[in-house]
Amino acid sequence: SLMENSKNKLHTLKSIFSHLHSIKKAKWKIGALMGIFIGTIASEPYFYKILMDRLEQELRSPVWVIPMSVIVIIGIWLSVTIAAIGTRYIFAMTLLGYQHQDWENFLLKSMKKMLLLPVEYHLEIQHGEKQKTIDRWAEAVWQAGDNLLLKVIPQICITTILIITGLFIDIRMTLISLILLPISIIWVVGIWKKAHTNQRSANKFWDKAFGRIGDSFTNLNITRIFSRSDHEMEILSERFHQWSQEQQKVRKLWVGFNSFGQTFVFVAKVFVLSVGILFIYGWSMGLGTLLFFLAFTDRVYGPIFSVFEAYQNMMLNIAHY
Repeated sequence: SLMENSKNKLHTLKSIFSHLHSIKKAKWKIGALMGIFIGTIASEPYFYKILMDRLEQELRSPVWVIPMSVIVIIGIWLSVTIAAIGTRYIFAMTLLGYQHQDWENFLLKSMKKMLLLPVEYHLEIQHGEKQKTIDRWAEAVWQAGDNLLLKVIPQICITTILIITGLFIDIRMTLISLILLPISIIWVVGIWKKAHTNQRSANKFWDKAFGRIGDSFTNLNITRIFSRSDHEMEILSERFHQWSQEQQKVRKLWVGFNSFGQTFVFVAKVFVLSVGILFIYGWSMGLGTLLFFLAFTDRVYGPIFSVFEAYQNMMLNIAHY
């Protein structure tokens, strides 16, 4: 059922995060770097507004010169942008160090547990399949740290900050900018669920594929002695086509997902621009506010698709964790 699937996914994520020991120990350090990074990125749309509002005021003056206030705003904006780039690099490198520790520890623990399993298990499961399983488990732990902490959580926080800021600037434009948001979320979640189900199916085939390939290499001497190389290749080719078709179904979903995502962001920006121009002509909104909400739309809608694109990378491994 849907409830059981949700519980299973939640249990899987909890299981994966239980192995991120180094990251948990450094949570305050990582959290501080993440907070600075989020703050600098979320402030960008607001700089569009205050800079354009100031320029509008100056353009009304009969004698126009570049005021010191505009230079100061640009200087602060440039400083914040440099801070965002630098903080992002430090944050990513810091996270990378802790991730590597967790990934290495988990990989060693997984190999140890696999070796201690009953002999019956090792006789039943092909060696290549076991190797692929360990590889996917370890990659799932890595992806959880990389995608979730470096991409998903920051994007969610940035979106939340922008929505709150937008409500203070202009409630009308905020609500107008968010009109298409529920549709995009429903569509994205639907694609993600379907891709997750298909990927689980594909992963089962890939495990068997690598199990068969692993056995082929293990028994390479016997294969060569009895001149069975061509026969072995025929078996692999026949099965590989079936396995690759399962993976192709998932790839088609993600191609459509990525194409639609870019189109949806463009449509949302055109919609906001069109409504904003009407407000400007009606003298109920300034150009600075319009630029804020154009950047707002890009920062809110774009991350929805990048967040699930990060999930796409995680799914390849988590789907069979």
